[in-house]
Amino acid sequence: MSANMLYPMYCQMQDKAIDFYYSGALTEDMLLSIGSALRQSLIFSVSKDRKMSAFSTFVEQIQNIIRYSAERKSLEDGNPLSYGTILMGRENQDFFICCGNKINNADANSINAMLCHIKSLNRLELKSLFKTKLHEPSPENSVGAGVGLIEIALRAKKGFDFGFSTIDAEHQFFEMKVWI
Repeated sequence: MSANMLYPMYCQMQDKAIDFYYSGALTEDMLLSIGSALRQSLIFSVSKDRKMSAFSTFVEQIQNIIRYSAERKSLEDGNPLSYGTILMGRENQDFFICCGNKINNADANSINAMLCHIKSLNRLELKSLFKTKLHEPSPENSVGAGVGLIEIALRAKKGFDFGFSTIDAEHQFFEMKVWI
């Protein structure tokens, strides 16, 4: 990449109203640092409720990358160093957060089924599912209670979309866009 490649990328982000973009390695420490900076920044020119929803969604999406990205390494202290992409921006009056990361093909079908089910539920059904999942044991191969995607859906006042792109015989790239 030549030194004069950044300005065109910068212009494209400005044209698309992208307020924040990061692609690369992520850790829990980085989440805390980025989150702190974003919370104090002027990026969130929305109501207090939308700020909290946006910030919580941002945190949950980065945690999903850290916990579930198929592109990862272990640090010397044993903590994961996971790779993914996250961005935040505006479309008209709507605010959105997008994330993406490499996943194993074996996980794509279950993620797709889970998100299709979540997307089919109304707000009351989502709340009920959230409460039910909190009282169940954690799903196999999960480091959480399995409620993160449900929480994102509850905060997505304007909905969410997701998709998968084939990378190779073993991996897909998972993307999720949430409107706040």
